[in-house]
Order: sequence, then C-alpha cells, then structure tokens
Amino acid sequence: KETRFCNYFPPAVSFEIIVPIIQKVFKEKQEAKVLQVLQKIDPRIKNFVLIDDVVMVDIGFTNRIPINMLGDGVRKFFTLIVALHNSTNGVLLVDEIDNGLHFSSMQKLWEIILDAAQFYNVQLFATTHNIDSLKGLAKNIETIHDNSAKVSLYKILEKGGGVKKALHYDASSFVSVIEQENEVR
Repeated sequence: KETRFCNYFPPAVSFEIIVPIIQKVFKEKQEAKVLQVLQKIDPRIKNFVLIDDVVMVDIGFTNRIPINMLGDGVRKFFTLIVALHNSTNGVLLVDEIDNGLHFSSMQKLWEIILDAAQFYNVQLFATTHNIDSLKGLAKNIETIHDNSAKVSLYKILEKGGGVKKALHYDASSFVSVIEQENEVR
C-alpha cells in the first residue's frame, strides 16, 4: 500500500491561503530552497521574509517591499513555488496553472515549474485552456529539458451521451502536435 501526499490549488488562489505554508517553510528552515527557485523569476530578490502575513522581499532597496509590488506574475510564481515545496515527494494539482499570467511569460512559467517539480520531487497535474501556455511547455520539452518520459498531455473529449474519452500524447507527439498547430485544448 502506498500513501501519497496531495495538494490542490484552484485557478484563483487567495494569497492568504499560502501564509501557513510559508510559515512552515521558515519553521523547517527551507527558505533557501524556495529562494533559489524564486531567484529564477527575479534575480534581484536577495531574500524574503513574512511580516504580519505579508511576504516582504529584499531587491536591494533600503527597505524590503511587499512581493505584490513586483507584480501579479511574481506573486503567482511565488505561490506555485511554495505549493511545490509544500508538496515535496507528493502530488500537486493546479487548475488553470497559467491563470493571471501574461502570455509572454509562459515559456518561463514551464521552465521554472518543471525545474521546481523535479527539485522537490513532485508529480504535477496541471490544467490549461491556454494555447500560449501549451506552446511554452512544448518549447521547454523540446529545447530546455530532457523530459520525454516525464511529461504527458491528456485531452478530454466528449463522445456524446455524457461519455468522455481521454486522448494521451507523450512528450514527442505533444511537441509535434503543437508545432503543426493542431488543436489540443
């Protein structure tokens, strides 16, 4: 019998939900690991602290600033990193992983998420309807990562009468489908 730890993050996660997770990161002295991944998003970030349920970051100014001043994208990335950390050696389910992120950040999203999932040994299940996100994932599979056995895509089709069928794409067929601009969402 195997037991797996699993977390679920909905499309619009309230930042307050991750405060206890951040507290756990500090309690376990794991902030350096989170910071290492966070610096891939914004290399200016020297450290982060939690003050009165507000994540404050040091980017070289005289004082720390709230992380939300770096933009919603950085805050979303931070949330995903902390969620991956909290799911170490387990499973993370993220609904609409790219929700709220600009289309230009999709390749970076997948680069960071794939690296962090491997770093924390997390099996990630993510949903998206965003073709830019899928293209960013395909780019990472193709050029940055050797993920041929680690990444799969499933498209759910309705066959009629409420019957659903899942189409499976391994990494190489997924990249081919995206390159040919076939519909996979």
